[in-house]
Amino acid sequence: MAFVRTAKTNEITPGTIREFQVEGKAVALANVGGKYYAINNTCLHRGGPLGQGVMNGVVVTCPWHGWQYDVTTGKVKQNPAVGVDCYTVEVRGEDIFKSHILFRFLDATVYSSADSKASMAITTVERHYWIFSADPHHYHWDTLFVKGKEMWHGAGAKPDAIRALKQVRKGDRVLCYHSAPERSLYSIAEVTRDPYPDPHDHTGKNLVADLRAFEKLPRQVTLAEMRANTALRKMKLLKNVRLLISSISDAEYQELLRMAGIVPTPGIPLP
Repeated sequence: MAFVRTAKTNEITPGTIREFQVEGKAVALANVGGKYYAINNTCLHRGGPLGQGVMNGVVVTCPWHGWQYDVTTGKVKQNPAVGVDCYTVEVRGEDIFKSHILFRFLDATVYSSADSKASMAITTVERHYWIFSADPHHYHWDTLFVKGKEMWHGAGAKPDAIRALKQVRKGDRVLCYHSAPERSLYSIAEVTRDPYPDPHDHTGKNLVADLRAFEKLPRQVTLAEMRANTALRKMKLLKNVRLLISSISDAEYQELLRMAGIVPTPGIPLP
């Protein structure tokens, strides 16, 4: 396992947390009673800097909106089913080192990058990609990240959305889009169950899908940015922004991730 120098021990006093730039990525490094822990610096809620937060024991509180994380596990205190990525830490003399290998938080378990890759049983060939749209005034995608998992009712009774949802399958990736006024891609979710009849719909016509919060995008990708990208000119959402569910190709998915700041890293699969 390769490590990279992150900080000096005297830069982080006990009971504090600080943010550091390590190979172009922001990492929050905490000192809990002389033991050091490293987590992703970006809060899942609105991207707040966890390294500027306040520590209380092993818990850091985001300075922006008060979300709390256990720095030893990366778990959100309010919902341990989700969390931020963690890193292995070593202290060598006065230097603190962080591993290159990311320990990705998935389903309340910390996996190494190799385990994370192995856990994705569905291959890229079999997996399909979608954009699910929601009106942020009625359903904000933050709701999914607070709950971790949720039955998504977004297709409603609209025939075109129901037809599209029938094609969605367990394991597919979803880019979560906010319609007006935000008009931007916000996060990534995973379909955890094939669509099924809405248990609250007595007509039996509506469908729902179970989604799992997967990852907040490092930066939101706006509708204007997507329209300006020629690589996305055939994307269905750009032809009809009122679509609640639209399919995208593997190439379009990767391009959208690139625009959001997520690029392939050796040994770590794309989300």
